[in-house]
Amino acid sequence: MVQVDAHNIVPCWAASDKQEYSARTIRKKVNSKLEEFLTDFPPIIKHPYTSTFEPQPIDWDGAIDSREADKTVGPVEWAKPGYNEAMKMLKSFIEERLRKFATKRNDPTEDALSNLSPWFHFGQISVQRVVLCIRELRSRYTESVNAFLEEAVVRRELADNFCFYNPLYDSLNGASVWAQQTLDKHRCKCGRDLVNGRTARNSAVSTHQLF
Repeated sequence: MVQVDAHNIVPCWAASDKQEYSARTIRKKVNSKLEEFLTDFPPIIKHPYTSTFEPQPIDWDGAIDSREADKTVGPVEWAKPGYNEAMKMLKSFIEERLRKFATKRNDPTEDALSNLSPWFHFGQISVQRVVLCIRELRSRYTESVNAFLEEAVVRRELADNFCFYNPLYDSLNGASVWAQQTLDKHRCKCGRDLVNGRTARNSAVSTHQLF
């Protein structure tokens, strides 16, 4: 049996054998293994055995009705699903936005991001595929390519490392001691009004003017 990690590029257990606490501590470990794991994908071959399995049609209306979601929210228009659409977005990033990624990616008024998150999230394109394409432009957009690799590879691997090695990754108890102490110190001293609950937030109901 072969275990495959397709979520990132360097498997988290290969990148480090312990929980890392910052990009600084994991960066060298990840980068030292990129040449081993950042390889092109093998060609798809036809499976030698045929199958008579036919999937049942999906009841999309039933699936939507089963969720506690706001049915008035319309469909996302800017992101079309599928690998081909992901490649179109990657192409537009390379041609139009990559050159300013290093300097403008944190400016909300600038369109400087890859905008590939939806396709990453739903597994319709891999970070590995995108990184292979982006690395080819390193000589032309050195700073931007390095910045993209830092965020798409190093920081992503750091997050995966945290979830893999920290059994309390989904709780505040999994945070560093200093972070827990800081949060506790300000628990009742910030002077804020009652924090809005989930229902109020989802309905955009709040006494806070900025919200």
